[in-house]
Amino acid sequence: MKKKYIAVLGCFVALLSCEKGSIKPIDPTVVSYHKDIEPIIEAHCIQCHSIGSSSVELYDYEHIAEIVETGQLAGCLLGDTNFAQMPMDHVLDDSTKNVVYLWINQGFQDN
Repeated sequence: MKKKYIAVLGCFVALLSCEKGSIKPIDPTVVSYHKDIEPIIEAHCIQCHSIGSSSVELYDYEHIAEIVETGQLAGCLLGDTNFAQMPMDHVLDDSTKNVVYLWINQGFQDN
């Protein structure tokens, strides 16, 4: 019994000794095109939508912003029947879609 108390006390002391503020939480409300969106496009879209593609080109911010403005990007990710589901070979997980939606809702800044 005494060993359990010593173990609990040791854990408590270890937790108290952790420096507050040394870990900065990620702010999920700020989405960056270059940090968050560009890697998603590169991983899931660019193989079919690169420079010279016969379909929509998504190789830079300007082209992506044009597709956002038309509603096509959100429509493709949402599975809207007016748009083809993208990517065609797999479905993006909800957390990835949410990052894209958040970026769009924040005004799809080139940041």
